[in-house]
Amino acid sequence: MSKQSNLLARVAWQHRLPSGQYRLEATLNGRTGRAKLGPVVVKSDAIRFRIRDDVQATDPFLRTFSAGAPGPSSSGEQFRAYCEAMLSQAYESPYFFLVYYGSGMSHSSVPVDSMVAGLSRAGANPVRAAALLWLHTKNVNLRDRPKLDWITKTKKQVKGSLPLEHVLETWETRLKQKKYYYPAE
Repeated sequence: MSKQSNLLARVAWQHRLPSGQYRLEATLNGRTGRAKLGPVVVKSDAIRFRIRDDVQATDPFLRTFSAGAPGPSSSGEQFRAYCEAMLSQAYESPYFFLVYYGSGMSHSSVPVDSMVAGLSRAGANPVRAAALLWLHTKNVNLRDRPKLDWITKTKKQVKGSLPLEHVLETWETRLKQKKYYYPAE
């Protein structure tokens, strides 16, 4: 997982879209797995967005990150270590999750509890911390019982923050249902 996330972050940093107007839409073709039902096509709404010329000027973190980032010929490990070192400076930046991906996500040596606390201290939207908890819980390399124990411990730490509580309650319910439906684990 960390190699993929490093690749994603490196590609995103090195291949930014030029400034201009853009339109983003997606089409997903899927199959239900049932012979009587045909393929399913899901289309998203189109979203229009703009990339400005002065993006680096509006986010001091991006300027700092770009200035010190390892070059394209550096190893993935160098880039991952750089992203880990920069995580604590990215809490207020809209690019926090790109740096998190670059750090190896749940495989980062920076504890997720520290990142949640850092986001809180930085005054980041609690939904950002909730998204971090969701990604971490999804990707952490723990079996169900230790993951449930971690969720129980973390729920006590985030009491009072509804977005964080909702994420943890959702995971707790999922894992308990999985145990019910798949008792072999």
